[in-house]
Amino acid sequence: MDARQPKAMEDFTTKQGDAKENVTEDAELAKAIMSRQFHPSAISPETWEGYIFSDQEIRIKESTDLYGAVLWPSAMVLCYFLELNQDKYNLAHKNVIELGAGTGLVTIVSSLLGAKVTSTDLPDVLGNLQYNVTRNTKGRCKYIPLVMELTWGQNVAERFPRATHRFDYILAADVVYAHPYLNELMETFDYLCQDGTQILWAMRFRLDPENSFVDRFQQRFHLEELYNLPSLSIKLYRAWRKDQTEAVTEDEDEAEENEEEDKDDAQTEESADRKQRLAAWPPCFYCRMGKEVYSYAGHEIVIEEGLDSFAGMIWPGALALCHYLETHCDQLNLVDKAVLEIGAGTGLVSVVATLLGMSECESVCND
Repeated sequence: MDARQPKAMEDFTTKQGDAKENVTEDAELAKAIMSRQFHPSAISPETWEGYIFSDQEIRIKESTDLYGAVLWPSAMVLCYFLELNQDKYNLAHKNVIELGAGTGLVTIVSSLLGAKVTSTDLPDVLGNLQYNVTRNTKGRCKYIPLVMELTWGQNVAERFPRATHRFDYILAADVVYAHPYLNELMETFDYLCQDGTQILWAMRFRLDPENSFVDRFQQRFHLEELYNLPSLSIKLYRAWRKDQTEAVTEDEDEAEENEEEDKDDAQTEESADRKQRLAAWPPCFYCRMGKEVYSYAGHEIVIEEGLDSFAGMIWPGALALCHYLETHCDQLNLVDKAVLEIGAGTGLVSVVATLLGMSECESVCND
């Protein structure tokens, strides 16, 4: 018998044990985080979600007509971490800014932990954000959070001049996904993060753009992984800026890589049909009264949601599937195919599939 065989078996067994231990730790941590959420015990005229952080009951009102006004699990992961690690990341009396505050949960928890918080998001989100922040911090916090409009990459220096605005922490939860403003977000991080500033950033990994953003982010910032939760597809990072010399060196390396990539791209021709169908996810959309308008397959799609049912709302999974169908139509070739959609909800996937040339698309909803 080969003398190396028992050693190999021992190493294999050890790796299996480590993997099981990591899975158990992930499951337990994810369970602990999600247990901080609760639902009203009785029917209420106002819809809200409940959370327990810093020994306080927090009631959050969501606005389902905007992605930014819906609370995603990344916010809970960041809040949980802040509460459990106050000894190392003490927010008391610290200047904190939150990017993409959404419903305001991270802002609220940070304020309850003693921080001076500036809570920022797009204009359409501010009404609901201000409501939640005021409702949950009034009379509870030493410092009243400031809610401000901030569009990434636009007038950031005017709104936050460095001479008077220096932040100890930049907080962000689920701000990185396949939207068309990742470059502007990067520039906003870069401007607001000064020497001594720490970034605490939770993100959910969905598609390739998230991975490429992390790679580019590391060219400007040091990055430390604090949590890795595969069961939630979420990672939590701490980041701080690199000194100028490091950044310049890596920028030069990036420029060389980009030059090589440009040469390769010049040799590859994409069909005109593919270019017309290629769209960013989430798609460019805007809101009308009670409706959302999406752009897929060269068409404007008007969707009216039913807010009295979860199935009557569009969730990111539908957008991801529509994006995949549209950008891979040359491979899937759905023309004249019969397709069944299960749990069609608002019908967006069925509409897009039909526009892509199906002769028949049957939608089934469980409700």
